[in-house]
Amino acid sequence: PENNSTINVTQVLFRFDVINQAETYLLQIYDAKNSQRIHSQESAHPAMICNKLLKFGKKYNWNISSYNKERKLIKQSPIYTFSIAKSVRANKANQKVEIVLSDSTKYLDGLIMLDNNIIIDRKGEVVFSIDSSFTVIRDFELTKQGTFTFLDSSLFMEMDMNKRILWKSPVINNDSIVVKDYHHDMYKTSYGTYICMALIKYKKIKHHVKYSCLIEFDKLNQIKWFWSEKDFYPNDTLKFKASHMNALHFNEEENKIYVSNRDLNSIIRIDKNSGMIDYSYGYNVNDSVNYFINPHFKMQHRLMKLPNGNFLVFNNDSGENASEARTSIMEITNPEIGEADIVWEYKFNFEDEIENFVPRMGGASRLANDNILIATGVFNKSFEITRDGEIVWMARCSQYKNNEEAAMPIYRNNYISSLYPYQFELYRVKRDAENAVFLYNVGSESSDFDISITGLDNKVTLTQVELKAGAFKMLNTEKIQSIDVRSIQSGTTKSIKMAQMGK
Repeated sequence: PENNSTINVTQVLFRFDVINQAETYLLQIYDAKNSQRIHSQESAHPAMICNKLLKFGKKYNWNISSYNKERKLIKQSPIYTFSIAKSVRANKANQKVEIVLSDSTKYLDGLIMLDNNIIIDRKGEVVFSIDSSFTVIRDFELTKQGTFTFLDSSLFMEMDMNKRILWKSPVINNDSIVVKDYHHDMYKTSYGTYICMALIKYKKIKHHVKYSCLIEFDKLNQIKWFWSEKDFYPNDTLKFKASHMNALHFNEEENKIYVSNRDLNSIIRIDKNSGMIDYSYGYNVNDSVNYFINPHFKMQHRLMKLPNGNFLVFNNDSGENASEARTSIMEITNPEIGEADIVWEYKFNFEDEIENFVPRMGGASRLANDNILIATGVFNKSFEITRDGEIVWMARCSQYKNNEEAAMPIYRNNYISSLYPYQFELYRVKRDAENAVFLYNVGSESSDFDISITGLDNKVTLTQVELKAGAFKMLNTEKIQSIDVRSIQSGTTKSIKMAQMGK
């Protein structure tokens, strides 16, 4: 962190100066109030994510010691200082996260983003929170650039870790339509646009129906793509009530958008190039759209297309007889390749029978270890299960109002390996009279990099490399003008010019 700065996270990324001949860097962190050392950590590279959570409302000092091969001290940095701002939601007098079950040998270690404004670690400690004037946060996600996107009431936003608003969904009120509400779900694309779900009214139609639509905005809030259900769903303008869209999944590789219609018990796939509906799974849209019968899920929330082509669906199952309904998580085969079958299902089975039917909200997502992370919607549980249905981690969220404890609903949750999944460093260091350039993946996820090396003859050599979290690659520095590296995941580019390398 910058010296004397105030930050808003308790998981901190430290960056510091490169020291020639250094083989190891030792980070030491002290409580600024009593100078007691509270953490030390080593790295061979000039950046590291602190693996000990710090505390909100505290002030810290830190320094870096660098050592050579013989473990002799080369240099010790000055003492730097930073503070972590207070957080209302991290104060356990206002909000409590209780870990009621935890098996660290079976859950995927990392952080959980909860749609009640907080990110927690697996011990229930808050790592980041959105406080201030924001009300009910939904669709809380971390982008690959390390920013946050979320829905606050009826506006989508992107925010950085300093809590600066980087983007906000615009007011649309033109000659044709007015956006009445942004809702449920958005997606930030790899090329920096925002696909938002919204309800709109057409000004030339004299009834009061609000239609579901998808709008893609660029960073300047120019509309790049627009899709409205009114153009596809059969309707009589005096009778038709627009559908309740409540989730979208954009598969960039396919350029297809999958949309959940809760009230129609259906999923549609939209071809983004043409804007046409490829198929509808659960509702007969019109004669020109392929239709597949859905005998499995009802009133569903959140959907995810898995790498194997199947769908993961949070099946609320509120059907005709809610007294007999039971919420479940389903993995269903793609209806295009034959009759859609349930290949895996987890049915809620809590001791409190009322929690086995989630009438509203909820979500599920597949993790890298093939476990499933589940949010219980109107109830206050967030939990992870194995494919055998074993619960391996569970948290309950509560809040206090007028000194009374109340359950805090969890609309959705999301897993992240850290606040810094795709951070990397490109740096040079002088080793034994030679300049070396290192590409270091300081982030917590495997990452792919495009490497462009320009030689003295102006020829450009292009390569691509994948580095696991914590891995590095030493790059060729002979007879070159520059090295440019781009993270494919985040889009971030870093460069070193020949002059910077002392040549």
